[in-house]
Amino acid sequence: MRIYFGIRHNKEIQWPDRCLWCGNKSDKWHIVSKKSIYDFEYRVFWYNILSRIRTIAYPVCKKHDIIAFILTPFSRIDIPFWALCTAIGFFLAFMHLSPVIEQSTIIWWYLICSLIIVGFLFFDRRGLQVHKVTERFTVISIPDGEYATEFGLLNNCNTIDGRLLMQQDN
Repeated sequence: MRIYFGIRHNKEIQWPDRCLWCGNKSDKWHIVSKKSIYDFEYRVFWYNILSRIRTIAYPVCKKHDIIAFILTPFSRIDIPFWALCTAIGFFLAFMHLSPVIEQSTIIWWYLICSLIIVGFLFFDRRGLQVHKVTERFTVISIPDGEYATEFGLLNNCNTIDGRLLMQQDN
């Protein structure tokens, strides 16, 4: 299970002084970026797309810095797990039923798709995810546990707004 936090743009994020993934001493900072479109204005002769980019650096140990770097493409997959599995299932069914593709090639595609699913599940259970960047705040989630509790206390996230723990306007 993940805990969702609403972090305001004008506040700096305070992190516990240990690795987000394992809780050991942190040696490095891993950087995650997210761009979200939050408004679209259409005029007669032009249009305006309002978007915001937020870059967040979080503490990791050396081992998990490498793993987070390898799994960075999986952090960009912002779809439900069942949708990912359905898309991969249709792709593999097409590959399996196609008369043009050799059987030995299909085995490699099964291996690649299973690695995608395992990578997605591993990152979903461990790493920081930036879900949405709005006009006033950024929605992030981290795995439930002692680290999430300490993170909420350090950042003064004690107002519940739907499923988010929001920062106060102090």
